[in-house]
Amino acid sequence: MSFSDILAILGLVVSLIGIPLTFILARRGRQKPDVAYAVDFTVLIRPFGDLLDRGLKLTFDDRDIRRVSRTRFAVWNRRGDTVRGSDIVESDPFRIELTEGDEILQARIVSRSRKQIGAELGLDYSREKEAVSIGFDFLDPGDGVIIEIVHQGTQAPKVAGTIRGATVAKVQDIDLTPKALELAGIRSPMRRFIKKARNRRFAVRAFAMIAPIGSAGYIIVDYIRRLGAGHLVDPKQYNLNSLEGQAAFAIEVRDTGIRNYGLLENASLGILVLAVAFMFITEIASRKRLIPSTLLGEILEERREAEVDDAA
Repeated sequence: MSFSDILAILGLVVSLIGIPLTFILARRGRQKPDVAYAVDFTVLIRPFGDLLDRGLKLTFDDRDIRRVSRTRFAVWNRRGDTVRGSDIVESDPFRIELTEGDEILQARIVSRSRKQIGAELGLDYSREKEAVSIGFDFLDPGDGVIIEIVHQGTQAPKVAGTIRGATVAKVQDIDLTPKALELAGIRSPMRRFIKKARNRRFAVRAFAMIAPIGSAGYIIVDYIRRLGAGHLVDPKQYNLNSLEGQAAFAIEVRDTGIRNYGLLENASLGILVLAVAFMFITEIASRKRLIPSTLLGEILEERREAEVDDAA
């Protein structure tokens, strides 16, 4: 067997091994898209007593309504490969479906990560329940859209539909109110916290939490200090007939009750600091999370352009 034959055989073996190995590695290198969505439901106008029955009317586009609710949805590709609009199953389109008997008053896009994703909405009346279809050209990781639906229902609509090769899952406790969107647009954590701390409700909650804890800590520390203070000094242990004995006795009387209480003197401050830290942790744990700032791409871009125009 010649040297060229050996090289040909080796090349064939490498090809037979390399092609499937490359395919396997390529498959492993891909990550299944993870499409996430969040829902924020609020009733804006409720029926009040019997006023509606007695003749009070609410209208919207010449339609009589009895209730106005607002539901905001955030939909985005949290991680993984790009999701394409063609991946939406035609027989089960990606949509926001209202509950039975509910009616859509308005549907609009509040914000999207960028114009290039081609996000668009459509009203779908072909089903038993009214729905808003969601379409897009593609969603790279971090791309998404915020949608607002004004309707008459007492419950939040639901996201339905199938996207090939992607997982669609709801993310709990996401705040989509206008104030939350404003905070999400501030990328600096410090500036975001300062913005939140300026809120009057935040200050009231902070005072309501810190004041009782700090006061209770001060009372406890002061009580412990008083328990250890004021003990009598036995003069028999000192030679009061000498200057040295009198000086030692005077020092003992002066220091009685405050010896070994340096730590307690600073305990009130320590308890106050712990109260502040506890308040911050509670505030962070109790508040809803913010959406990724990438979903506010268009809004942030418009804000930057406005700042440039104002500076010019």
